[in-house]
Amino acid sequence: DTLLGKDASVLTKTMAKAMVRTKSRALVDKALPPAKRLVYARGLTNLFVLEIGPLLTALLLAGRIGGSYAGEIATLAATDQANLLRTLGLSPRRFALAPAALAALLAAPLLTLAGTALALGLAAIVGARTFGGTHWFADHLTTALFPPLDLALSRDLLVWPPVHFFLKSLTFVILLLAAAEILATRPDLQPRHVPLAITASVVAASLSIILADWLFAHLLIRHHLSSSS
Repeated sequence: DTLLGKDASVLTKTMAKAMVRTKSRALVDKALPPAKRLVYARGLTNLFVLEIGPLLTALLLAGRIGGSYAGEIATLAATDQANLLRTLGLSPRRFALAPAALAALLAAPLLTLAGTALALGLAAIVGARTFGGTHWFADHLTTALFPPLDLALSRDLLVWPPVHFFLKSLTFVILLLAAAEILATRPDLQPRHVPLAITASVVAASLSIILADWLFAHLLIRHHLSSSS
């Protein structure tokens, strides 16, 4: 009535409403698929690159690398091999921590990258079957992975996806090695306590990784809030 006036016939009003609905539906049908593709591609990219990929890989490595390294140094401490090395003027960390840290610091980012790439590849396949086409996923993936960066701001560099990705991976592997060093090298450790030391190291590493992930998420949230304000 507002648009057509009170004197318009019922047929005119019905036809006008039908035309409005048709135009509105056409606009929605045209705009909605690209919006869905955008949310799907960028959402999954940010989820796996900034959050899930590094976290899940680190938790898996906490059980594999952390448990293996904790068992090795706990056995050294429990059987007095560490004391023997010190008597010979050698540091036990030279034979245990150095090679383990080097291997872990190299392997963790590569394994995280491989797992994240696999997840995004599967997401692209699912997206192609759901929305059709594949080029749009690669375009949105590139945009989400490499947003504009202001090198003058160190805060922006820390949350830039590639840097944030590898920083989280390296931080997590350092935490799991530190947990093993703290809990599995007690001087009073006995051979029967080695399994307990391994379990404690893995649990402590997992909890510290989850806490560190929460701190990284807090950093991202603060950055986005400051950028939008």
